[in-house]
Amino acid sequence: MAELNASLAVSDQDAYLFAQGKWFQSHKKLGAHPAVQEDGVEGYTFAVWAPNAASVSVVGDFNNWDDTVNVLSRSNHGGIWEGFIPGITSEVLYKFLIVSASGQKIFKADPYGTYAEVRPHTASITFDPDVYVWEDEAWMKRRASLKFLHSPLNIFEVHLGSWKQHTDLAAQEEDSADTENVEQAEEPKDYFDTNVDAFYTYDDLSEELVAYVKDMGYTHIELLPVMEHPFDGSWGYQVTGYFAPTSRYGNPAQFKHFIDCCHQAG
Repeated sequence: MAELNASLAVSDQDAYLFAQGKWFQSHKKLGAHPAVQEDGVEGYTFAVWAPNAASVSVVGDFNNWDDTVNVLSRSNHGGIWEGFIPGITSEVLYKFLIVSASGQKIFKADPYGTYAEVRPHTASITFDPDVYVWEDEAWMKRRASLKFLHSPLNIFEVHLGSWKQHTDLAAQEEDSADTENVEQAEEPKDYFDTNVDAFYTYDDLSEELVAYVKDMGYTHIELLPVMEHPFDGSWGYQVTGYFAPTSRYGNPAQFKHFIDCCHQAG
């Protein structure tokens, strides 16, 4: 495992704040981040807090999930393991492999991961946060001058996965046909389709949901949990990745585009 540049590694101040529960920028170093070493070599940094581990490795498609190839170094800062892997690019599967004091090997998704596989798969995925270019400058500038306490407020609360689905129209047509022959009617159907193809993507929502909310006169959108989660029926309340918008509807850049469109719509 390559040594980290000082600017990329967890510092004494970082570790102090982390121990105090006040390292509010921890997501910028813990997890997986694209980086360039001083010698110009590109890759990703990896860091995770595992104070009781005997060793920690990064495994993934890039090393055939071999835990002997990319072993992280334990820093002098409260159980944080870190390292740099050259050649890693965006959208690569990975996990941390933790070896306990008793020798047990445990695969763990990245608690600071920003992108994950679609359930039921559980690997984290590297992703460059700078790949998306925001276009909401005008709204951000205007927001600074808004007086929210003296402005109207009309909130639209929505669960992105069930607001609309691509199967809705087909289901309605099927129900209409069933009512013509009562003898062949089946038990009520559950239209909460767990097939990812049925969900509207972040790109779909950027067009249809944003337009709907604006047309109906709402001023704000309140999203039900959009972080990564394993069970569709939980509506996102069983969070497994607090830093990762769920991949059911697309990647992090597409999620940013959805937010961007909300801002641009006012």
